[in-house]
Formats: sequence, structure tokens, C-alpha cells
Amino acid sequence: MQLHSPQRDQISARPGSMGPPPEGRGERHLVPAIAAGHRDPVVREFVRRVVRLYDCRASLRTGLLDPRGQVLLPPFPELLQRPPKRAKEGEPPPPPEPDFDRRRSDGMEAIIRVMLVIVSCTDWVTMEILDPQGGYLSIARLAELADLPVTLVPPKEDGDRARTRHDRAERALRALCIAHVIAFTKQHREKLEDGHFTSTGPALRKLAVGLFRKFGGYLLQLFEKRRKKLKRRREQESPTTGDLRVAATLREMIRSGGSAQGAQPPASGGGFSGVTPPELLEEIHNEHPEWSMGDLLLEARRRLERGPPPAAPPATDENN
Repeated sequence: MQLHSPQRDQISARPGSMGPPPEGRGERHLVPAIAAGHRDPVVREFVRRVVRLYDCRASLRTGLLDPRGQVLLPPFPELLQRPPKRAKEGEPPPPPEPDFDRRRSDGMEAIIRVMLVIVSCTDWVTMEILDPQGGYLSIARLAELADLPVTLVPPKEDGDRARTRHDRAERALRALCIAHVIAFTKQHREKLEDGHFTSTGPALRKLAVGLFRKFGGYLLQLFEKRRKKLKRRREQESPTTGDLRVAATLREMIRSGGSAQGAQPPASGGGFSGVTPPELLEEIHNEHPEWSMGDLLLEARRRLERGPPPAAPPATDENN
């Protein structure tokens, strides 16, 4: 059965599966364009489930069940945690405040939109969150994809540049980090005049696999199947024989047309000097895939110093 067949939209045939997202606010305000038009089956099923968080923002501790008692949406009490307060210099950190009773509608909308953008941009093999245009996501790019507002801060003095702030995107991202939906973050942060910090530039972030384990059921099976398939495909595309480092170096040499740097063979008594043709290294590597780079370069030098084999003498007619 297809994932989005009309029969499945009318009656859920799989335990824990859901119908289409609610019309109106679910489609128009909660799903950004990058998630609405995504073709990955994991992303599409995730969208169908997570939009229900908006209607459950006052009961995130209980979850949502279908009429048969199957889990449609697990409890998300971690989204109610408050961000920890910053300690003043020289003072111990203040005690944590109690969790929120519920999420405001604008805050939950931003969390859902940011979460859907992150899932739409995740590499299922490495779980890294990548910009579709290349590289990692910055806060500004995340806010753009999530269609969240941007605040323009005018310069305080002549000559200063105007600065943009993405407060809603940053708050939603912080809530996902506190909830451990984002398992890893490495980024550069800039300190503002008021003592707060803001993120600048792209950052390396990783989505937690536990997010799909939390849902379990059909979504988890779909995610694990999709991830295994992509891992097998990536392994098939990578070198599988010989020294993988040598094979990767050879590919880079062929692309650049140069020689390997930092892998010089031992000095020999010959007089050859110059760039080793990458085609010759590739030929030797195919003959001896277990050799190291030094052995490959040494054999290439030996063949170049030896020169081409002598041409075969022309055939003669014994009768003449």
C-alpha cells in the first residue's frame, strides 16, 4: 500500500498511523514549504504526526491516542522545560524554575516549524543537519526556511551596520536543544552588549535518533529501513578494496591533475624528478590494491626511470 493512498487517508491500516494533517492552521501555518514539498517518506510521515503538537500544546505530558488506543503522538513533556537561567559572575547558578504548564500558540508554532525544517534537512546516515544549498545551517537560514520573522536592529552609531535578530527561531531552536531533539551542537556565538549571546554563521548540529525511537511503531520502522538503505548505498559507492586512504588520495589526484602531497617515496639512485602521473598510480593501485602510498609512488618512479619497453622488432619474411 502506498504511503499516501486515499484509502490510508480515510482509514489508518497501520497501528499508530494517522490521517492527513488538520486543514486550515495545520497546512497553512505549521508546515514550511521545504517540509510540505519533501519527497522523503520519513519526512512526510513525520509531518503528518508532528503538526498535532499544536493542538496538544496544553497537554504535552499525556500524548495523543487514536480511538483504538494506539499512540498517535507520544508525550512531549521535555518541550515544557524552561531554559536555565544564567548565573551572574562570581555567583552560583540559580535553581531551575518549574516547567511550563503549557506552550503558547506562537511558541509552539515556531517549535513545530523549526523541527520540520531540521528533519527535512537531516542526512539520515550521519544525522547532520545540512543546508540544501550546501554546508551547515545558520540561524538566519533556518529562520528563512521556517518562514519565521526577522527583526532589524538599527545601528547605534554612525558607521555601524544594521543587525538582524531571529529571536523566534533562536527560542525554538533552544527549546529543541533543551529537549535533546538536537543531540549535538558546535557553533560560534557572539556576545552582545546586554550580556546575552547570539549565534553567528552556520553551525554543525545533529538530530537525535531518539526522536524517532520516541514515536516508535510505523515511523520508527520507516526511519530505520530508510537509514539502512542509505547506509548500504553509501558503502557501495565508497572504496572497498585495498587502502581506503590511498584510494581516496588517488581520486583527489585524478580530479586535480596533481601529485600526492606529503607522501614522498624513499630516495633512489635514479635521475627521475617531476610529477607522478595519476593515471600510472591508478594503474599500479589496481594491480596491487594492498600497497601503501609510498610503495605505489616508489613503483611509479621505478617504471618511469626504466622508460617504456623497447618496441618489438618488425616481422621479417623468411622467404626474402
